[in-house]
Amino acid sequence: MFKNKKNLRFIKEQMEKETPNMPDSLNEENLKKLLDEPKIYVSKGEPLIEKRHIKIRTKAIISFASCIAIIISALAINFSMGNKINVAEKDIISTKSSEYADKEESDNHPFKNYDELVECFNKMQDNLEESLDYAADYNTAKLSDGTAISADIGTGGNYNGKGGSSYETTYKQVENVDEGDIIKNDGKYIYIANSKYDIKDSDNNKIYVDIYEADNGTTKLVSQIKDFQPKKSYSSIYDLYLYDDKLVIIFDGTKENDSFSKTNAIIYDISDRTSPKKIKSFSQDGDYISSRIVGNNLYLISNKYIDLFDKYYLVLEDCIPKYRDGEENEKKICINDVYCVKDPKEPNYVVASSIDLDNSDKFTDTKAVLGAGEDIYCNEENLYVLCTNYGEYSDYTEIMKFSINNGIIKFKTSNKVKGTIDNQYSVDEKDGNLRIATTYYDEKGNYYNALFILDENLKEIGKVKGFAKGETIQAVRYIGDMAYVITYEQTDPLFIIDLSNPKKPEIKGSVKISGFSSILHPIDENTLLGVGYSTESTDWGESENGIKIALFDISDSTNPKVLDSKVIKNYSSEAQENPKALVVNNDKGYFAMPISEDSSIGSGAQIFTVENGKINLTQYIKINDPDLFTAERCTYIDDYLYIIRTNDSLNYGIEGHKVN
Repeated sequence: MFKNKKNLRFIKEQMEKETPNMPDSLNEENLKKLLDEPKIYVSKGEPLIEKRHIKIRTKAIISFASCIAIIISALAINFSMGNKINVAEKDIISTKSSEYADKEESDNHPFKNYDELVECFNKMQDNLEESLDYAADYNTAKLSDGTAISADIGTGGNYNGKGGSSYETTYKQVENVDEGDIIKNDGKYIYIANSKYDIKDSDNNKIYVDIYEADNGTTKLVSQIKDFQPKKSYSSIYDLYLYDDKLVIIFDGTKENDSFSKTNAIIYDISDRTSPKKIKSFSQDGDYISSRIVGNNLYLISNKYIDLFDKYYLVLEDCIPKYRDGEENEKKICINDVYCVKDPKEPNYVVASSIDLDNSDKFTDTKAVLGAGEDIYCNEENLYVLCTNYGEYSDYTEIMKFSINNGIIKFKTSNKVKGTIDNQYSVDEKDGNLRIATTYYDEKGNYYNALFILDENLKEIGKVKGFAKGETIQAVRYIGDMAYVITYEQTDPLFIIDLSNPKKPEIKGSVKISGFSSILHPIDENTLLGVGYSTESTDWGESENGIKIALFDISDSTNPKVLDSKVIKNYSSEAQENPKALVVNNDKGYFAMPISEDSSIGSGAQIFTVENGKINLTQYIKINDPDLFTAERCTYIDDYLYIIRTNDSLNYGIEGHKVN
């Protein structure tokens, strides 16, 4: 889709250098006559003759006619000279953007009115080479019923349950920033997101949250929350949070009259675990990206897609993200809270909202940015939303930066870097600088890797680029001024990159090992644990054949070493891709992860320890009914490990086992 536009840009640049003679039929006077003639616009075979369409599309028509002239002339030159058109890399990066987005202040200023938003969509539609017609008149006053809202902010909350039990909390990337998961544990109760899939009746799919009381390895279901799923809607639970005596459930699903996908958050008072009570509901447009709890505020991030192609007409009202606070009617986000990144590529919004969990009757803030999101990195001050922009010769990662302060969200700026990230752990912030590791490829399809350092305004101040040719990043971990990067093609190199001078990051050393790690976890300042894949060479190339646990000595950054490794052959684990499935029990000094045999014969949990530079596989716990269930998660309370198992119908069970 973008190739022709890139060629047009190149042609235009050449024409500006070598101004050719235009055909008489395309001279300025004839073009003006052509444009002054009455027009009938056709959208999928239907005539559109309203004046508002002509007004909105005038600039696009002029641009289109001008491009025709440029194309015809350029083709004549190229055919006569026999030259091929070569597209420079800088042309691949840059694309035509809206006039609004080109303004210098567009980094951190909202749209001033709905006319600007219409213009931005029209410009974007030009880039997408489709026709966009607004069939309904829009009324700015009517559309501005959303207002910017702020609330008094309370004190921070307590994430740990009450009592003296030793228990697991969710694996987190950043200290003091809580992350959601499908299982939570407060030291006495275990909360599990449960999907019931009925093979015989697809309309009978239900979502629940089950609350179990755990006691020395035994579990008892004390309550089930199931009154939050919208009617006639297939939904999925994405994340759960515990905040004091509150349970937050994040799920998708729409009400009967909703026409767009929704991300929903619902809060229950669970001070009586046997009888949870709903105290707050909230929804916003878009598909769920991720969320965090910082202090006493829940931050909810979604991606709203605007369908520019599937309708005869697109009403402006459909282009404004909406939210619903409680049971009230939907509100459109105020135009003063809608922003635009530079050079938006796709018709998407990132919608970011915050909810005060201490004062759940008050709604705090919401913002929308015309851009797209896939993943987030969040610390206590800033939230970054990242998305891949796909190009012809290379891909780029778009970065949006928001400040978060006691629930108040401010869009700060945006930029992009070359390449794509592996996951949220590819990104980190220190001393106001963003560090981001990416994999990119050149016009010949060769893979390379880079680590960029951006300042508080997302301007590049340093980089290491072009290392590990032919390999892709599989895991990243930042510890202080060091970055530890795992890449993979046939071996697993660990690169250590010194970031102490942000303007001149430097690769200090590397070490190779077979297989590759997909998760890195610091044991201490000198030791790094890797969990990932064991591989073997076959007639068809490298093949994954099990779980690999590796231990690295990083005490000398110029000379890292492999201390030990263990392979659990023919098994796989959710922890190979999801750090939240890795259990870290610092009190008892062990790690655990759910594992399942590739043949589906055995499933359970593997417990291991790290001592004196050695990995010890200490205990394998096999679950009951291994032919029907696979282990998905495990969590601990005191001396017991609880394994959550699922089957093909997404039904699950829970069982406890004592850790030796």
